[in-house]
Amino acid sequence: MRTRARENLQAARDLRTAGHSNAAANRLWYAVYHSGWFRLQEAGKGFGALNPLDKSDRYVHDTIYNNAWFLRKNRDDRRLATAVHALRVRADYRPDEPVLDGDLDERWSDALAMIREATK
Repeated sequence: MRTRARENLQAARDLRTAGHSNAAANRLWYAVYHSGWFRLQEAGKGFGALNPLDKSDRYVHDTIYNNAWFLRKNRDDRRLATAVHALRVRADYRPDEPVLDGDLDERWSDALAMIREATK
C-alpha cells in the first residue's frame, strides 16, 4: 500500500498541474487512504480491528479518516483526512459543486506532508 499511496500522490500532483482539480482531489484522497492502510497494517490494526462493521478485505473510508492519527501520531490528521475525503466526495458525486484550485490549496501542503511522512 505504500507504493499505491505514492503513485496516487504523484497522480494527484500531475492532475493538479494539468488543471484537473476534481481528479486531483480524488487521487489525493486515495493517497491518504492508502497511506492510512499502510500505517494501520504496520501498527497491527488489521481489517475490522477498528471498525466492527468492516467485514471486508479492505478498510472502509471512515475507518481511515477516523483513525488518521496512526499516519504520523498527529491528532490534527483526523481533521485533515476528513477534509480531504470531503473534497473527494464533492469531486466524485457533486457535479454542481466542483473542486476548485483554491479548495485544493487549503489542504494541499498539509496533505502532502502527511502522506510523505506516513509512507517513509
